Amino acid sequence: MTTPTTILHIIDNLHMRGGALTVVRDMLSEMKSMDTRRHVLCCLQSAHPEVIYDFERAGIDVVVLNHHKYDPFLLRSVCKVSAEYCATAIHAHLAGSIIVGGYAKIRRAVPFLICHLHSEPSDWLRGQLERLALRHADWLIPVSETNRKRVAEARGIDIDPHNVIYNGIRLSDFRNGNRAQARQTMGVSDEDVVIGFVGRLHPVKNVDVLICAVRLVHKADERVCLVVVGDGPSASRLHKQVTDDGAGPVVKFLGMRNDVAALLPGLDVFVLPSRWESLPLAPLEAMACRLPVVGTHVGGLPEVIVDGETGLLVPPNDSETLAKAILQLVSDPEMRHAMGAAGRCRVQEHFTIQNTARQIKEVYDTVLTRTDG
Repeated sequence: MTTPTTILHIIDNLHMRGGALTVVRDMLSEMKSMDTRRHVLCCLQSAHPEVIYDFERAGIDVVVLNHHKYDPFLLRSVCKVSAEYCATAIHAHLAGSIIVGGYAKIRRAVPFLICHLHSEPSDWLRGQLERLALRHADWLIPVSETNRKRVAEARGIDIDPHNVIYNGIRLSDFRNGNRAQARQTMGVSDEDVVIGFVGRLHPVKNVDVLICAVRLVHKADERVCLVVVGDGPSASRLHKQVTDDGAGPVVKFLGMRNDVAALLPGLDVFVLPSRWESLPLAPLEAMACRLPVVGTHVGGLPEVIVDGETGLLVPPNDSETLAKAILQLVSDPEMRHAMGAAGRCRVQEHFTIQNTARQIKEVYDTVLTRTDG
């Protein structure tokens, strides 16, 4: 019997659920039913046991190397794993893994390299190392058109517009939920108009701007409150902001939750006020739950939110304009309903994990049939 081709997926870490990790997990889970190749996930740094369990429960083989990101022996370990599994290709996810994958390709540890551009390097040095790595890739996968243009310009490389593959979600996870139960869990009443944010509490997410905006909206309509789901480095600063502003009755922090799909039906409007995004999952999940989404006109968000149809787009760092957009939806239940329905249809058409997996399989079919790896 012929041994199946193995694709080694490498990722920086498995610290937290969400984002690129969710895309990789769900995509690999879908691959099991559509691709005969073997897929193995190699985590370069450390991993949280619960996140490992999520992948293994989905039937995905996981190898954890537990290296520091600047460990000089990291590349050697990846080359060893690649040899052990007789990998035909490395599919690198996130900036650190792209760098390692590029050097593995340079050392001929693997014939083919596919780089998935979920995000961008956080510093100049890693950016320069990524530039070199990308030049040795056989295929680049940007997650949005804006992402493609930014990386192409910053790294000085050509990326075909047809290479863009949107992130997707499993639509069946976001069916009509129990609104009353969700509201009870969040501690809000039936009369409240609930604005929601789900994501990492990081400066780039601009949750402080959202808090200011909701306070303005609350002055116009006292039914309005904000529910914040997530944790991160900005958490203590945001809690202090709410306390100092006397906004405690208006803002509820729920921390990290594993039941986001069950909570979303309890919201009325979803807001993502970020300074930058590639192509986030949070607004897709909200749209799948038939929620109108207010987002900033940055990164890949305009490719997700159709302004005036599935939600509203506003400039970043502008709490007053954000407040006006939220108030517009708060004041018009029919608009919220229509945008929510349109959003669900848009996700179904463009942003399912099945579409994502199918397009990535097509990349494998194209790249792995080449003879010049």
